[in-house]
Amino acid sequence: MPKVAVTADRRDPETALRRLSGLFAMPLFELNGIILTGDLKEAQGHFSSGEPDDPIGLEAFANHYHLEDYVRELGLDPRKRRRELNRLADALVLVWTERLMGILGERTLLFYVGGEEDVIVRFHVERPGGRPWMALDDPAFIKKARMRVFRVSRSGLERIA
Repeated sequence: MPKVAVTADRRDPETALRRLSGLFAMPLFELNGIILTGDLKEAQGHFSSGEPDDPIGLEAFANHYHLEDYVRELGLDPRKRRRELNRLADALVLVWTERLMGILGERTLLFYVGGEEDVIVRFHVERPGGRPWMALDDPAFIKKARMRVFRVSRSGLERIA
């Protein structure tokens, strides 16, 4: 009798829900004027040799999340996957916007949502004289990168690209 390969069902909604709840509840904090997500001790490692030369680069690197990593176990329909990930990204941006209001003060923040392959959420504070993580004056590039850009200020959240 021929052997039949048995593959485990990769769907594990409980694991996905734990990961998603952790993402929405991710610690958000300010350290030396830089807004970061995640573990405070890990973030402090970025400052072990003094102030970072590029606070925007540090924020954009430390504060980026590939949403596929959080829902892989749900077995999303490949034809609807990007749409569902964008919905998840929109919800995450709304929740994090509310949570970041107490930290931001008078500053503004940019959220970048999208990507050519995966849907990624990343953010950084806008700084006087600083260059944004992505050129905002090139709509063709933003469209090609399948990116949406939002600005958060005391006034709330607005899509700017």
